[in-house]
Amino acid sequence: MRVPSRFRPFRFHATIKGVATIAATICLIVPAAANATTYNFAASLDGAQETPPNGSTGTGTGTFVLDTATHQLSFDITYSGLGSNENAAHIHGFSGPGVMSGILFPLPAGVTTSGHKVGAWTGLTTVQENNIYAGLTYANIHTATFGLGEIRGQILLVTPIPTASEWGLVVFALLLLSSGALFALRRRSVVSA
Repeated sequence: MRVPSRFRPFRFHATIKGVATIAATICLIVPAAANATTYNFAASLDGAQETPPNGSTGTGTGTFVLDTATHQLSFDITYSGLGSNENAAHIHGFSGPGVMSGILFPLPAGVTTSGHKVGAWTGLTTVQENNIYAGLTYANIHTATFGLGEIRGQILLVTPIPTASEWGLVVFALLLLSSGALFALRRRSVVSA
């Protein structure tokens, strides 16, 4: 004999198990999107950041991408208005703003008061990657007028904005969770009816 659905006991444990499975899936999907292997950095170069600060009217900007999977830091630096021709350029570290530190990587040579440097520093170690991530490196352009460096800019992490694919994963996870909750409510209302 079949028991009418309104007299069947509510299988609470089965519904909770389904919702828990969906929640566990979300917990695995969403953090995976957050474990990116590339990080974006930027630097604004000027004489005020040099050690000691100087009155140079030269300026520059740089964008950097740290890829921890390939162990490289790509760079794209543009500068102009130097007081004399560039004679050296480097990435220095490891130190915070206002503190001098040694040369870590030579940037491509330039010989004018303005220029553009593009390239990559490859073969980074984990220690170097961690210090770059911590903001303890800087780009520095030297000239005859300012031998210790005419313009400098600390290489700082740009606050990441979730990509479309990361937002897609979040939306997908929320849809899974809401559909699980709707299923549980529907199932509960069918059992209790």
